[in-house]
Amino acid sequence: MALENNLLEKIKFAQASLFLMDSRSKVIGQATRLVIGTKSIPELSTGGTNVFNFVITSAKPFSNTNLTARIQFDRVVLENGQMVDIPTQVKMHEIKVK
Repeated sequence: MALENNLLEKIKFAQASLFLMDSRSKVIGQATRLVIGTKSIPELSTGGTNVFNFVITSAKPFSNTNLTARIQFDRVVLENGQMVDIPTQVKMHEIKVK
């Protein structure tokens, strides 16, 4: 997945949650991670893009491979400490994998 900063300030912190769903839209796994604001990715400059991966573990093997992932950003904080209004300022785009 990728996060592109089209805002006027650097992003200092971003937390996202990923939900893994089966063919009946039942959540079978989930994970919440910092995607910006870590030692390896301390910030995201204006116009910059960060690619990140989620690893979801499960106590039991997944019963099928017809799975869908849904991501949501829970919190995004700018350089000045201002919280981003996620519903109006964060846009999600689906990317088809070949």
